Amino acid sequence: MPTKINLSIDSSIATIRIENIQSLNSIDYNGWDNLQQTCIGLAKSKDIRAAIFTGEGDKYFSSGADIKDFLKTRYNKTSATKYAEVFDGALNAIESIP
Repeated sequence: MPTKINLSIDSSIATIRIENIQSLNSIDYNGWDNLQQTCIGLAKSKDIRAAIFTGEGDKYFSSGADIKDFLKTRYNKTSATKYAEVFDGALNAIESIP
């Protein structure tokens, strides 16, 4: 099941929710890309003062990268480099949020 990144904003607080409960909220390639775009948008917003990251369900936040997705997205050097760029971009975008 693909990872969904759900954004909600209440007052000046953004909540980013990782949704992929079937695989412990792991994040696939598209999830990293969506997370990056979401966080870039939040970083540009003058209205956001804080961000909360959470995962679907009440047992865990996220197990990290979806390794089952690697066969489709990291099958050679070029694709692995592209994956790393999206992954790094997501982490950098998270860091840029207030």
